[in-house]
Amino acid sequence: MNDDELLTLMRLYAEDAVAIAKRCHDITLDYSEQSIVAVDEILDRMTSGGTIDASTLKPEDEEELWNYCKAYGGYIGEVISRYIGAVWKAKPATDGSSNIELFVANQITASPPQKVWKRLMESEFDRMIGYYRGLQHVLGLPLFVPAEVKSDSPQESNHLTSATPTGDEQDLTAETKEVLARLEAWQPLRETIRERATNWMRSPAFRTVYYDDAHVPLALKHALEQEVSKKESRELWGKIQFLGLQSPQLWNQYQQLATHGQVWFAVPMMTNPAFNTEIHAMLPCGVIVATEQTSMEILLAGVFAMVAYELYSGGGDKAKFPGTTRMMSDDSYRIFYREAFPLEETQGSPFTLMSVLLRSSWMPPEEVPFIPLLVMPGPQGAVIQIPWHIATATPPPPGSMNPGRFADVAKVDRMADKMVAEHNSKKWGCWNIISLIIWVIFIGGLIGGVAMMLFGEPGKAKKPSEIRENAQPKTIKK
Repeated sequence: MNDDELLTLMRLYAEDAVAIAKRCHDITLDYSEQSIVAVDEILDRMTSGGTIDASTLKPEDEEELWNYCKAYGGYIGEVISRYIGAVWKAKPATDGSSNIELFVANQITASPPQKVWKRLMESEFDRMIGYYRGLQHVLGLPLFVPAEVKSDSPQESNHLTSATPTGDEQDLTAETKEVLARLEAWQPLRETIRERATNWMRSPAFRTVYYDDAHVPLALKHALEQEVSKKESRELWGKIQFLGLQSPQLWNQYQQLATHGQVWFAVPMMTNPAFNTEIHAMLPCGVIVATEQTSMEILLAGVFAMVAYELYSGGGDKAKFPGTTRMMSDDSYRIFYREAFPLEETQGSPFTLMSVLLRSSWMPPEEVPFIPLLVMPGPQGAVIQIPWHIATATPPPPGSMNPGRFADVAKVDRMADKMVAEHNSKKWGCWNIISLIIWVIFIGGLIGGVAMMLFGEPGKAKKPSEIRENAQPKTIKK
């Protein structure tokens, strides 16, 4: 099939989409940019009970569904062709068949039918309008704003809307394309990164290095109550309790993450100045994640991160972004916190704010425009930073994999749990009792050193609320 025949075929699929939309949904598709929002509405109806499980489909049902994807994908491609400029191409596959691709503005290769398929099968938050706007953003074109989120006044257009690039803005567009190329290069490596991250999580090193640094052992709380005054104990505990107590339930969440977690590329909203000095310390930070993990949506999340940071630091248009302003006003760290930004403030792109502990020595190089996270899919669940050396299977930076700040006390805590388990399974002998006494004494000896490490001036952990004044935006070096 040559390109002209393919063009005719895809336009016929687009006409099918127009007919199906009218007949089955009473929706008129008129090939306008706004009509892409209507396509999203149709796909929402098709997945009103959740995304489609491909394993439940018979071969004939799967073929019929793929025809729907080609119809609506062909329609989206026709809109892209009319407003941006694009041509359909048939790319030979290894099995002798052909893959249908859309070459947009002689610069970007896309596949609207595959995008529709992913929307139906994988993510109900994957929006076609976000896909379209992402193409515009990468190409440096003015972003189309759907009618439901357009401002009444031209002067009050959304911060994400760009003007036609000229001068320095053309250079910025070139840099944006370079970032997109980097993101595209990393996209195929997600599964490899996930396997490396889950293998690390199942190793003893994860518990000692990460878990014993991110969360407080119960033994430390009990020991503080015995070693210092009640007032001092409350003050010291108040500085670290926001990290959360280690518990079987918390550990189970990490085990679930190792089994079911997904690799998401996040963009930082801000970083702590202490990153420059305490490079091995875990510091609470806020990141923004594009629920649609396409390269274009990740780019747009980076743009929105600048809007959010401006509001966080006291600037920005609070009247235009009331929901985002509310979210930015509370910078207290909460374990595994995540909250979606209002869609009307992100121009329809689903972005999520997450609280996560980040370590400077685990960060990617400056030229990498994302932070890899392992995230439990869904509205809630565990999330961790994937150390860059784990993601890339390279040697760790010196000191970056040392035992966590609570490792010594946690070791005692787990030893006590083990001895209790032994007690429950058999009678204790004299040696067991002596060992228990020795370990109890050892706890007291550890407290002084641990307390100095935790609460001494050089390395004490800080809540986000303590660093707001000195917080700095994390800029992505193109």
